[in-house]
Amino acid sequence: MGNQPDALTSGPDREGIVNLRQPSNLTTGDDVSDAPVSDRHHSALSETAFHHMISLERKRTERSRKPFLLMLLNANGGLAKDQKAELLAQTLSLLSACTRETDAAGWYKNDSVVGAMFTEIAAEDRNTIVGTMLGRVSEHLRSNLSHQQFDQVSISFYLFPDD
Repeated sequence: MGNQPDALTSGPDREGIVNLRQPSNLTTGDDVSDAPVSDRHHSALSETAFHHMISLERKRTERSRKPFLLMLLNANGGLAKDQKAELLAQTLSLLSACTRETDAAGWYKNDSVVGAMFTEIAAEDRNTIVGTMLGRVSEHLRSNLSHQQFDQVSISFYLFPDD
C-alpha cells in the first residue's frame, strides 16, 4: 500500500497497487480503441496543470459526492532514468485511447509518474470501478507495449471521495 502521493495526503490510505504481470480476469467494459482519433485525442498535462486539475476535482467531488478515480502509472525495476522517462511518455501517449473528453491525463511527477483522472463515473461499487479501469488500461498497454516494457509498469488507484 505504501505512501500516498503529495496531492493525496488527506484521508485514509486508498491505494491499490496492481502489478500488471498478473493475469486479469476483469472485464474491460466498452472498447474505446475503435473511437475516432479526434474523440480520443487529449493533450498531456504538465505536472503543474495535472496537480491543479486534481485539486479542482477533489473540491468538486467533496461538494457533489460524485466520485472520480485517479490512476497513477510508474515504471519499476532497474531502468535508467532516461529509459524510465521514455517508457512513461509512451504510456502517457497510450492513455489517450483509454480516456474520454471529461478525463484528464498528464505528468503527476515529471519523467517519473504519469496519471489519468477519470471523472463523471457511475457511483457503482468501488471495486467494480477500479476493476473496469484496470482491465481497460492494462489490456490497451499489453497490446501496445513490448512484453518487457509492460512488465515494468505498475498502476495505483485512488478513488474519491474517500468515504
